[in-house]
Amino acid sequence: MQADNRCSAQAAPVPIVPMPPLTARLEADLHRRYPPNSGVSVGLDTVTLEEVASAWRAFGERYARRLFSPAECDYALQEPARVVERLAARFAAKEAAIKALNLGEAGVNWRDIEVCRSPDGSPHLALHGRAREALARRPACELALSLAHDPIQACAVVLAIPSSLPCTSH
Repeated sequence: MQADNRCSAQAAPVPIVPMPPLTARLEADLHRRYPPNSGVSVGLDTVTLEEVASAWRAFGERYARRLFSPAECDYALQEPARVVERLAARFAAKEAAIKALNLGEAGVNWRDIEVCRSPDGSPHLALHGRAREALARRPACELALSLAHDPIQACAVVLAIPSSLPCTSH
């Protein structure tokens, strides 16, 4: 059963409360743990589903096979109704990885950055070819990937965290 996302006329408006800025203490703590030169980097990208839908309509599988690995194409094509959103999220992930790893000038092939699925369904990146070579020249790091989409756009965030940094939580 699908949830009804329509707003009820009787529903009370939800106040929009701006997030307070980081306190000086929290900001200092973040800079102490992860100073600007710590090597932590982030890449973010969004793509409209219409951009991908237009390319899909014009070129079909030829478009997909040019930008995506066979496994990415197979996953996207499993559900024809979700092909565009799945390809859009993966395209955003490739762009976000290029930004996080500073690969813009590395001559990386789109298929060198692959979005894979872990056994639990969560996405992760596999790097091949020039992308893998470029990563090998960096200090060892862990890559984290998050994908999201709605009816209009898809987005991805890639976080590169040097392996030397401790992972702590509070």
